[in-house]
Amino acid sequence: MDEDFRFVGDFQACNENPFLLRKWGEKIKTQQNHILVALCIMISCHYMILKTNLSLCSNTNTIAPF
Repeated sequence: MDEDFRFVGDFQACNENPFLLRKWGEKIKTQQNHILVALCIMISCHYMILKTNLSLCSNTNTIAPF
C-alpha cells in the first residue's frame, strides 16, 4: 500500500491539507486497482467535514437538515 494512503479516514489530515485528496486522485489514475481506496478516502473526509459542520450548527441551536 502506498505511503500516501496511511491517512485513510483521518479527518485531521484532510482538514489541514485538502490538497491531499487531489494528490491521491491524480495518483489513482495510474493505479486503478486502488480506485475504491480513493473513493473511501474522499467519502470519509467529506463525511467527517459535513458531520463536523452539522455539529457546529446544532451547537448554535439551528436545525440540521438530517
